[in-house]
Amino acid sequence: MAAKIHQNIAELMEDDYDLNEAISHYEKAADLFKQECNFSSANKCLVKVAEYAALSEDYDKAINIFQEIACFDLASSLMKYSAKQYLFRAAICLMCTDTDFTPKLQTYINMYPAFENSREYQLIATLMECIQKGDEASFTEAIRQFDTCCCLSQWHVTMLLRVKNQKMCNDIDLK
Repeated sequence: MAAKIHQNIAELMEDDYDLNEAISHYEKAADLFKQECNFSSANKCLVKVAEYAALSEDYDKAINIFQEIACFDLASSLMKYSAKQYLFRAAICLMCTDTDFTPKLQTYINMYPAFENSREYQLIATLMECIQKGDEASFTEAIRQFDTCCCLSQWHVTMLLRVKNQKMCNDIDLK
C-alpha cells in the first residue's frame, strides 16, 4: 500500500516537472515494492528513476539501474528477452559519458550474448563508428533507419540527440 502511494506521489511530481522529488518517491516505491516481493512494479519504478537520472545527467546512476534491471531480467527465462532494452538504454547513457565504453559493451555481450546480434547493439556500434569518424550525417541517418523499424521513445530521442551534440560538437578544433 505504501509503495503504491509513493508511486502515485512520484507520478504527481512528474506532472509538476519536479523530477528530483519524482526520483525520490520512485526510489522509495521501488524499495517498498521489493520488500513486498513485487519485483515487476519495483522495476517499473526503477526504470523511471534511471530515465530521469539520465535526463538530469546522472549517467552513472542511470547506467547502474539499467544494468541491475537487465541482470534481473536475465535471471528469468520469461523476461530475458527484454534485457536487451535495458542494456541498450545503459549503452546510450554510457555514450554520454567521457569514458571509453567499449569494455562495458563487451561486458553486456558477455552477460547476454544475443545482445551482440540485436538491432539495438548494431545501432550503438554504428553510432560509435560515426562518432569516431565525425560523420554527423551518418549518425543521424542510422538513428532514422532504426526508428523506422523500432520506434524510439521520447527518452531515446532526447538522449541520442544529447550524444550527438556532445560527441559531434566536441570534435571542433578551436586552435
